[in-house]
Amino acid sequence: MSLQDTIVWAAETYGVISDTVLNNIDAIALGKNNTNPPEEDFINNVFVLKFTVGTDKVHKNLTKPSDYQGTDGLNFSYIWTNDGGVDDQNKDVKGQISYQVSNTGDVISGTLDTISVEDTYTSALGYVEHQSDVMNIPHADFTDETCIYITFSFEAPAGTALTSEPYLIGICISYAGRALA
Repeated sequence: MSLQDTIVWAAETYGVISDTVLNNIDAIALGKNNTNPPEEDFINNVFVLKFTVGTDKVHKNLTKPSDYQGTDGLNFSYIWTNDGGVDDQNKDVKGQISYQVSNTGDVISGTLDTISVEDTYTSALGYVEHQSDVMNIPHADFTDETCIYITFSFEAPAGTALTSEPYLIGICISYAGRALA
């Protein structure tokens, strides 16, 4: 029996084998606000969105992953950098996700839940990629729901803010999923 066959047999016999699934949403794949959209830019061959803190927003409509097999919810982190023109070492950004979950027939103009995390720029050099800690949408928030609507923005951090505006490279999503291979 091959390894693939053994894994499938074990999953069918003993239940689903779970693994961490990681998905990335590049900045270019995010929908921009009609008013105050972030500015598009390129750093070498990397597409980025330059945000005005507290104003610019991007959106993404997601479906609950079909391989979602967890109770820990969905974890989001953001990949970002500074504008490269100034020393932002030890200065902070705050990424925020406002979200709503729904099914067909639900009202989608209701109240949004918000999660956020601050991150610190740790280099005196410009354009150094950083990845934030995790923001979690709890499992209980979407147990019976199929759609997850998110809005991402940069907000004023509690610590010392970047001298420049933050650039978003992408958003990572991780969760416990079924792994049969």
